[in-house]
Amino acid sequence: MKPKGIKEVSSGLRSTLQKAEEVLRKNNREYAITILKNLIQADPSFTDARRLLREQEVLKTNDLGGIGKAIAGVKSSFKLMKGKTLVKKKPLEGMKVAEDILALNLNNLQGAYLLSDSAINAKAGFVAIEILETLRDYHQKDETLLRKLVDVYKHEQEGGKILEIMQILTRMHPDDLKLQGELRAAAASATMQKDDWEEEGTTQEKVAKKGKGDDKQEGEQQGEKIIRNIEDIKIEITKLLAQIEESGETIDIRRKLGEFYYRLDEHDKAIEAYNAIIRLSGTMDPAIDALIEKSEVAKFDIKIKALKEDGKGASAIKVEEEKTAFRLERGEARVKLFPNDLQLRYNLGLIYFEIEKVDDALEQFQLAQRNPQRRLASIIYLGRCFHLSGQEDLSIEHFDKAIKEMPVMDKEKISALYYCGVAAQEAGNIDRAKEMLKHVYGADIKYKDVSQRLKDLA
Repeated sequence: MKPKGIKEVSSGLRSTLQKAEEVLRKNNREYAITILKNLIQADPSFTDARRLLREQEVLKTNDLGGIGKAIAGVKSSFKLMKGKTLVKKKPLEGMKVAEDILALNLNNLQGAYLLSDSAINAKAGFVAIEILETLRDYHQKDETLLRKLVDVYKHEQEGGKILEIMQILTRMHPDDLKLQGELRAAAASATMQKDDWEEEGTTQEKVAKKGKGDDKQEGEQQGEKIIRNIEDIKIEITKLLAQIEESGETIDIRRKLGEFYYRLDEHDKAIEAYNAIIRLSGTMDPAIDALIEKSEVAKFDIKIKALKEDGKGASAIKVEEEKTAFRLERGEARVKLFPNDLQLRYNLGLIYFEIEKVDDALEQFQLAQRNPQRRLASIIYLGRCFHLSGQEDLSIEHFDKAIKEMPVMDKEKISALYYCGVAAQEAGNIDRAKEMLKHVYGADIKYKDVSQRLKDLA
């Protein structure tokens, strides 16, 4: 299930939303809530209706007195028992019951958990996130709620959000070593997700291809302030350095300095800042190590670009080779230091695949597929590795396995279909090749050479 805006729903739903807005203009909030609740029960993906409903439920809940809360609690208890029986087998029905509960009193954690669990089972993770984040306003330090959010964000592969919540939990229990370990793992996962090295169609890659000049246009969230351009970054750096002079350095300050220096292409200073974090923490964090490598790679890229502009293509190729060797060395060292980190295994597999060390890549992807966030991508790469090694039967088997687990036609599924078609074509299974490539063509006519391949197979 994907979220839908007002332009994507039926005319009937749009008319009903307009009716709810008219009712609100007449100050009849209770009736408007009923209309809006019915709307999202009819189509849970209708985000405009859901947003307006939550706004009105917040206002209603804030106005509830003690008696009103008590009555809502009694009515909710019976609905909650019913809803819990629907979560797994009939999740959409479970969502409807949860919305009935929340319409009585939005500040109902059990009702929110019922909606969240039902939404996950209905493949509507965005609904689960929306309700749990809304309830955080009422329960900012509720650890059960925060843990629930962590689980949902893991399901939705939102590494940055997981890290944010783990930082909150760690601040609540600064001496909890287990939490500190979870925080480090979350930081590693968030960094790897942000700096995903996959070559095919990631958002990060598209941003990277714009070049450093776009940094002046991009914002960076720093608390309540958005850092928009180079001059703002320099001002922030000056402030952070002043803080160090006045009250000493902290991990957070050094991390921010590293990020800002990276954006200015002052990579030696960024590396210095990240090394300071290692010194302050007394341990090697794989996430920080990856940031150091990121700056080192950026230095290579700057040198390569300069050589190409000077017409020194041969020298640029040599530096490219040095960069690849450096990335490989760091990747192998990280895996040796953190052998159980499956994200690091996945990243090393990508490097091996890039330099066509197929057997080594196979080993890493076989391990990395145990990581839920990298499972499907790893299976696809296993298929590609078997294809490169001429084992078409194993290649197609892995692509089929991945395709069956991907209900949505996204870039990852298109990739699996394409390479499955290529493998089938090279194995002489022309009908199967046509079938797979036609799916790709229908989803993205410009994907790689799919058009030409289909013409060749005609």
